[in-house]
Amino acid sequence: MSRLPSSHELPLPTLNVAYKNDTTLTLVTTAYIMVSVFAVFINKYLTTASEYKFHYSSVTVLLQLIIALCIVQLWKCIQSRYNTPFRLSKLSWTGWQKVWPCTGIYMALVLLDPLYLTRIPASMYVSVHASCLLFTLALGVVLGRRRKNGPHQRSYQGWLTNTSVWSSCLVQYFGVFFAGYSSFDMALSFNLSWIGLCYTLLMATLAYSVQKSLVELRNDISQFLQWHLILATMIALPLTIISGDLSSAYRSVLFFDEPNFWIQMVVGSVLAMLIHTLMALLISISSPLTYSVASTAKTCLQAIFTMLVFRNSMSSYQLICLSISVVGALCYSRSSNTKHINSVYAM
Repeated sequence: MSRLPSSHELPLPTLNVAYKNDTTLTLVTTAYIMVSVFAVFINKYLTTASEYKFHYSSVTVLLQLIIALCIVQLWKCIQSRYNTPFRLSKLSWTGWQKVWPCTGIYMALVLLDPLYLTRIPASMYVSVHASCLLFTLALGVVLGRRRKNGPHQRSYQGWLTNTSVWSSCLVQYFGVFFAGYSSFDMALSFNLSWIGLCYTLLMATLAYSVQKSLVELRNDISQFLQWHLILATMIALPLTIISGDLSSAYRSVLFFDEPNFWIQMVVGSVLAMLIHTLMALLISISSPLTYSVASTAKTCLQAIFTMLVFRNSMSSYQLICLSISVVGALCYSRSSNTKHINSVYAM
């Protein structure tokens, strides 16, 4: 194995790329966490305080996908006339072949989400969500071994052989696990564990699938998002019709002609599209593991923020455990704040 060059041996342009990536990664991670937490509270407010109670989750997903597609088309019209800071690339007719596995996993998550939210107790959300970290680590090991002699070997060696990364991830996971352990009903958790495990396994698989799609699309995030929206809409429409939710909502909901209802849908669609964009950007400049760490840290900060602002009950023991988990995420950012140096040469 060839020796890795030290920092003083690297050419100046390469060092600039690495340091620029550090700043970008910090900004994207912070934006992802802030927008995700904000979106959770906005959606909570819209579904509880709003007068428009809409109980058809599949129809909500379909409407938000259609709205997102309309926003994309509107932006394309704007960029054709004006010089916009962010420009959407022209669709490649072969792009869907690279994106459809990722979209299929995403739609499986959408179908499982109502079951996850209704069957898993709220006190277990954070702890179950943290299992995504373990699945991401496990999938990384499996993929790293499969590609041991392949062209992507260098990009996987970055954190697979980094003990600081493993230690930070385990600290983050066990902090969250012990925060929820006191509230576990073990019989209940065993009966429902398959739901949480399937959900978090799909989340970890989705992250690696997004990475694979972006690599094949040469990190063209706008191409990825456009095809993802198109394919997701094509899958969601027949599913909503076959399930009967669309016809049931059409017959029973009386406020489809209310502007405030559609404003609510547009807000939800924009937030979801922004979160997916930041997720894809985070994975493209770093790794699926960084996304899992950021996602877990988001759930911890969300729980702490809810306790401080809305006075939700939380014991001192749980607060300490969640704080330890956040410290683990900060340690991860210190030990893996950019891509492995070999992958910088591979760009």
